Amino acid sequence: MQKKFSKLKCFIWLLYVTIVANFSLFSACTSEDEGFVLEDRYYTSAQSRMTRSETEPTPNTFPSREQILANQTVLAHMQELWNLTKNDANESEKRERGCYILYYGGQDYRFVDKEGDWYPSTSSSHLYWSVESELTNDEKTRLCAFFHTHTTMQYCSATSRRRVGPSGGDTSISMASYLPGFVYDYCGDNDTINSPYGFVWGNTSTNADAKIYEFGQNTRLPH
Repeated sequence: MQKKFSKLKCFIWLLYVTIVANFSLFSACTSEDEGFVLEDRYYTSAQSRMTRSETEPTPNTFPSREQILANQTVLAHMQELWNLTKNDANESEKRERGCYILYYGGQDYRFVDKEGDWYPSTSSSHLYWSVESELTNDEKTRLCAFFHTHTTMQYCSATSRRRVGPSGGDTSISMASYLPGFVYDYCGDNDTINSPYGFVWGNTSTNADAKIYEFGQNTRLPH
C-alpha cells in the first residue's frame, strides 16, 4: 500500500513539474514573440512614412554639425547673413540675423531667414526663435539646425567687452529644441579662463576677424 502511495506521489510531482515547465516556456516564448511583433509594427510604420515622402529625413538621417558645415551652400548663406549683419550696424543701432536650416536629403539645404529687432549700437542684442509660429508643418519636419549672428562692438566703449561664441542661452535653446546650433561671431582674445572662447572688446572694428562657432546637439534628435 505504501509503495503504491509513493508511486502516486512521484507521478503527481512529475506531472506538476512538467506543467510548470511547459507554462514557463510558453510564457517566455510569448513574451519574445510580442517583442518582435512590436518591433515589426514600428518598422512598418516607419516604412509607411517614408513611402509617403521618400526624401523626408528620419531622425537617423539628419546631418551632423560637421556635415552641415561641409556644405558650400550652407557656408555661403551663413557668410551672406554675416555680411548683412555688419552692413546693418551703424553708430545708432544694430541687429542680429539668423535662419532655420532645412534639410531635404543629399546636399539639398534650404533656409528660412530671420531678422532681429534693432538695438542701440552700445548695447547687447538678441534674436528670438519661435518654431511653431515661424515654420510650416513641412518645414518643421525638415528642420535640422539653426544659425544666427552676433553683433559688432565697434561703437562701444574701449573698456567694455563681451564673450564671443555661443551664449548660455544659445546652448540652452539648442539642447531644449534637440537641434544643432551655429553662431557667426568675432574671434576672441586670449582670456579663455573667464570665457571659453575669449572676449571681443569695444572699439574693435566691425570687419575684424570672425568665424563660425558650433554648439549644442551634434545632430537633430527625435522628440
